[in-house]
Amino acid sequence: GPVVQRLAASANSAGTLDDISISPSPVLIIPGFLSSASKYEAMADCLRQYDSFSNVAIVPLSVSDWYPSLVGGDFSAILDAIDRAATEVLDKSNGKSTRNPKLVLIGHSAGGWLARCWLGSEPYCGVTYNGALVTKTLCTLGTPHYSLEEYPFGRVPEKLDEQLFPKGAEKEKETNSEKKGESVWTAERASQSTLALTNFRYPGCFETKRGVHYASVCGVGVVG
Repeated sequence: GPVVQRLAASANSAGTLDDISISPSPVLIIPGFLSSASKYEAMADCLRQYDSFSNVAIVPLSVSDWYPSLVGGDFSAILDAIDRAATEVLDKSNGKSTRNPKLVLIGHSAGGWLARCWLGSEPYCGVTYNGALVTKTLCTLGTPHYSLEEYPFGRVPEKLDEQLFPKGAEKEKETNSEKKGESVWTAERASQSTLALTNFRYPGCFETKRGVHYASVCGVGVVG
């Protein structure tokens, strides 16, 4: 069965507890690559059994929503869907609480690194999502955060360069690449891959400084 860990409230500088009980949080599940929302209904139903969560929703994606990315399309439609679903679940939770609860995001596979992109404060294809402002926890399940594989059927590069580096592109690319100090996630890669762009702009647990907690869950399998 599921394992749920409850964290005790910590004492503040005055020696009193900030919050004796854990305020229920809305949960948003982000499906993985080439997966539809229907595959995650069982997970959502399981989470709904716990009073730690006020609402549990799934980003309503279909398999066909992912098809553009197979031929070099960007992920703006997926990120827009995440943004709409986040707004909806937060609106429902705000109606049930005097507080302004923040989201718990659960991203499976590609849904995990797309959540990291959605948390960010820089524009993606002309839209700034800034999801970190309304998120308290991101839990990723089996997410290939640092994958360089050309999966699942080979990979057509995305055409992100003109949208993401419209002015002084070459100079900005070189400066940002050096600033990141990571040779793999260069601006050249970032201009052809949303995953690479996410690692280029928001390496590691980038939004901890804005109060987002991260958890990454993965497994190890051996064949043979």
